[in-house]
Formats: sequence, C-alpha cells, structure tokens
Amino acid sequence: MAVALLTAKVLDPEGNEVGEVALPSVFKAPIREDIIHRAVVASLTRRLQPQGRDTMAGKRTTAESRGVGFGMARVPRIRRTGVAKFASMTVGGRTTHPPKVAKKIRKKINRKEKELAFASALSATAAPDLVRARGHIIGDRQLPIVVSRQAETLEKTVSVVNFLEKLGLGEELERCLEKRKRLKTGVKAPRGPLLVVGGRCKLATAAKSVPGVEVVTAQKLSVEDLAPGGKPGRLTIWVEPSLEILGKRLSGGVAS
Repeated sequence: MAVALLTAKVLDPEGNEVGEVALPSVFKAPIREDIIHRAVVASLTRRLQPQGRDTMAGKRTTAESRGVGFGMARVPRIRRTGVAKFASMTVGGRTTHPPKVAKKIRKKINRKEKELAFASALSATAAPDLVRARGHIIGDRQLPIVVSRQAETLEKTVSVVNFLEKLGLGEELERCLEKRKRLKTGVKAPRGPLLVVGGRCKLATAAKSVPGVEVVTAQKLSVEDLAPGGKPGRLTIWVEPSLEILGKRLSGGVAS
C-alpha cells in the first residue's frame, strides 16, 4: 500500500501559487511538548557559566565580637572604631550563601530525546492550533508556508515587509510592532515569523530591521528557534531550498 506524501503549496514573493513541494516525513512526527521543553531548557543551560566567590571574601578583617553586657548587638566590630564587619548584614561583610562552582547548573538530555524534540518542534510548525496558541495571527492560512527561492533575493527591508503582507501576515507584523512598544527595552523581544533559508542570502540582512522576524539557515536550525521558551508552534516560513537541506540533514538521523 502506497503512503501518501505530505505536500505543501509553493508561493512566490507576490503570494501567488507556483507549484507544490514534498515535505520531509519529519513533519508527521508526534508532537511531544514535554520533550520539547526539556530540550530547550538543556540548550539554554548550556550557555550558563559556573560562578563562585572567594572563600575569604568579607572575612579579611580584625573585627571581633565583644560578647554580651555592653548594650549593643554582638556583631564583630573593629577595635576602637566600633564599626561592624564580617557579619552578612554589615557593609563589606561576607555573603551568607555564596554561589558554588560545583553547583550543577546544566541540564542534560539524552541524544534520542534531543532528536525527538527537534522532530516534534518541526511538526508543530505545521499545526495551526499550536501556532495560534502562541499568539500568531494567521487567519485561515494553510500551514506550513513554503515560498520559492526567489524570496532569498530580496534586498530591502520594505521589500520583506511587502512580501510578508502578500502572504497574509500583515496583522502578525502589527502584533509584533505593538508588542515591542509595550516591552521594556533590552528585556524581551517579540517572537514573530521565523524565515528558514537555504544559506547566506540577502534576505537575512534585509529582514533584520523587521520587528519580531528572524532568519536562520536550515543547517543551523534548532529546537530553540522553532519553540522559543519551550512552547512549540512558532510561525515558520520555509524557503524552498531549506527543505532540501533539511531533508539531507535528517537523512542520517535527526539532529538539533
């Protein structure tokens, strides 16, 4: 019995249908939100650096406690000055529970779990319910969105904006713009459409100034890109060459 291939319509930069393309079988993978979250946490903690403190910090002082019977707190004080030192609540005193270098701050994940998380995150980009649950505005558009390789030749930011509007994502761009105005500068950034390209191209530079829009190559695509914060269903636009590269990348086993 023949298995039906998963296909998607290919659109040009004007939003017109120009053909169909077969999608990798990974788009049929089961969606495991718990595994995706584990993989994202493991990826984030890999960037953390162990921290420690000097074991003698705040303790290099001659301060001593005078004990009871003097009508004052029994914190260590420097002789003749009465300045409190050493204690954790004093100026220049030690830290009560300083960070330890030996603390385990990196979360580990098995290789097969990592592969399953990447496949699940990819599959979630084709699930309209999950994409809407992340807050993306897609209307009744069919997912996944695949565009022709001509999109990689766009050089101007205004061309990228017009291109996304012709794909029916004008409201999504407005959402990202309004959200950026509400967020405190430097704390968060709106997560809008993700453009997956085949390699280095002019589109990556042109899309940098569009709020919420990110561009990544198919070879460097990760679970973190597809499911920011561990929540799957990011609105993803695939440029046709990226699907070919993704298929080759997954042919020897899924890697994230």
